[in-house]
Amino acid sequence: MRSFILASALSIAGSFAASAADLTVGAPFTNHAILQHSVPVPIWGTANAGESVTVSFAGQTHVTTAGTNGAWRVTLTPLQPSAKGELSVTAASQITVRDVQVGEVWVCAGDATFAREINDSRPSRTEINAKEFPNIRIFRAKPAPALEPASTLQGTWISPDRESVKTLPALPYLFAKTLHQKSSVPIGIVHLADPEPVSILRGGKLTGSTIESWISEATLRELPEATPIFEYYRSNSALRDALLEYESALGDWKLRTGKAFGKELRELENREPDVWYDYLAEMRKAGKSAPTDPPRKPTAESLKLAASRPANLHNGWVVPLAGLAVRGVALNVGMANTPRATQAATLLPALINDWRKTWNRSDLPFVLLQQAKASHPNLDPRAVSELRFAQTQTASVTSKTALVPTLDLSGNITPEDLPTLAARLSETAQALVADKPIPSGPVIESVRFESGKALVRFKNPTLPLAARDGASIKGFALTERPNRWAYANAVLEGDTLVVSHPNVRNPVALRYDWIVESGREGNLTDASGLPATPYRSDDWPAFTNTPQAMRPNAVATIQPNDLYPVADPALPRVLLIGDSIMNGYSPFVVEALRGKANVGRLVAFGMIGGNDASAAAFCEKLKDGDYALIHYNDGLHSLPPRITDEQFGTGLTAMLKHLKTVSPHVIWATTTPAPDRNNTLGPESHNGAVLTRNEMSKTIAATAGVPVNDLYALVIAERETLQGFANLHFTPEGSKRMGLQIVRLIEAQLARP
Repeated sequence: MRSFILASALSIAGSFAASAADLTVGAPFTNHAILQHSVPVPIWGTANAGESVTVSFAGQTHVTTAGTNGAWRVTLTPLQPSAKGELSVTAASQITVRDVQVGEVWVCAGDATFAREINDSRPSRTEINAKEFPNIRIFRAKPAPALEPASTLQGTWISPDRESVKTLPALPYLFAKTLHQKSSVPIGIVHLADPEPVSILRGGKLTGSTIESWISEATLRELPEATPIFEYYRSNSALRDALLEYESALGDWKLRTGKAFGKELRELENREPDVWYDYLAEMRKAGKSAPTDPPRKPTAESLKLAASRPANLHNGWVVPLAGLAVRGVALNVGMANTPRATQAATLLPALINDWRKTWNRSDLPFVLLQQAKASHPNLDPRAVSELRFAQTQTASVTSKTALVPTLDLSGNITPEDLPTLAARLSETAQALVADKPIPSGPVIESVRFESGKALVRFKNPTLPLAARDGASIKGFALTERPNRWAYANAVLEGDTLVVSHPNVRNPVALRYDWIVESGREGNLTDASGLPATPYRSDDWPAFTNTPQAMRPNAVATIQPNDLYPVADPALPRVLLIGDSIMNGYSPFVVEALRGKANVGRLVAFGMIGGNDASAAAFCEKLKDGDYALIHYNDGLHSLPPRITDEQFGTGLTAMLKHLKTVSPHVIWATTTPAPDRNNTLGPESHNGAVLTRNEMSKTIAATAGVPVNDLYALVIAERETLQGFANLHFTPEGSKRMGLQIVRLIEAQLARP
């Protein structure tokens, strides 16, 4: 409640509270600022309590008195786009804000897609070499996560030239440039973007700003869906997870650094980690070549200011800007919430309504960017599809909100073709604020199942419907029951699309562009040239709608509730069961067996620690899978002291016995090397237990008649190349080599009767 009261007070006072007596003006009102045209424009700042303050701009003069807390605020009457000049603020002293123009102001808020700089994007050469720069200004707010609503923020309006344009955020700049070319008025962008790129960790968790970090604590407290989020941060879970991620990142850093700076790395390891950064800084100061800084070890205090923490970005960025006159908001958030995408369907509308409340503007327009293509071994495509579905729902049920399609643009997480995306963003934004139809590709209106086919009708299509690349229409899948999807054929008959599959005789559900593999992406479009909206006709439980998927440490790795997102019923079914190591090698197995077998992946570990009854119960759930072969690795999570040798022997014997009742072919994989933090593999390290257990498992597998895939022997022979320094996981080359060895064994087993 305290946060809510303070946030409201700040909003009313012009988004700041003053304690200093010096005359100040709010952060957005600095040299080169652009003010929104045709609406009242609030201007605010601080002065001595009770002091008279005069504000003058474009022929207007307004006088007010600073309140008891020093806050003052005036509102300029609507300005014409042609107005420009100096903004003068006078009390006991005077502030002159120079080169102020009037035009159109948009907020661009979010994560990686809005943060990428022109230097690092496709249009860099064109924009940097431009002879003239249009009337564009970008207010770059410094990152400012905060535990409490902030009184102000730091930032600067930048008027681009050939040098400064290089480091401007590419998509906001191109968005502004396109708007300016269409309207000829100055365009201002208030840029609020988390500079940390969205990344996918080995365990399947995503980093970056979360949806809840952009929402006020008061609003979050009213949402039952946010309860697990607050519980997570109240416990020690956040710090524990951050430390695990740090250890992994530090291991990666040592691996990279050791190759180019072996001597320097040894010098660092002889010192306490706290002084590493100063040591490296001194090396650079002395003109020596030095590695990049290692990741910093997180602490409970540092996590309090994380960009992913609930309300932190709302406190630091949104509150200080509340009331600023703007045309609308372009928003790109949600990728970090992918593992809990079902939750995002509640959080996204809550964010929009929360900002409107904070801004005291119920009709504030919002343009959402659809989540682009995202592919990673640790990222289940169903979770990404459910995030897009949440975005589509938000745009359809929230007033004055629109969605920009991105699925036809190349790239991974962030689209590469930013000029096209900017053009779509500007077109959608202009249509939204003008209450005109929102640009869209085909939208499925209804599906009717008849005579073994799905008859698909569309909502107001801009005919003709067609495949974007001129080939056959792709991206549709049919099923007769949950978890048995098959890619289907789609043929246009007039304005109806007929979808069928020879082995799906009685389809009951259809999806489009929902679960996609390379080469299978949806390609349906119409005369607009925009991609069709992803679709599902079923209401079966969502992949991310589980209690485990509601917490910030949720992961989006493959789970057992849908082993085969899409399959060809005519091909044999292969199941990979394993831990996080499987996430690395499985994409190579899937690709190598494409057209030969349907490859499913099931993340399961520690199963060996059970008994015959638990093994039987686990395998019972797999018995309707009709598996031609099962490949199983589950050793790293079965080491002592977690599981004794006796438990290991009993558990593995039971698992192999019951897996053989599920599939005629079972392959057991030995456990890969487990070095300690000093990269040693001696008998006293975890690896000593690995060697013991591998010998035990070979004997047990031989007794059970199960062939062994010796992944340990493969990796140990070239460990520096395949595994790296002090790492339980693998380099890309290591994952590839393991995957290809698995493929050879699978093909050999499937060739047997």
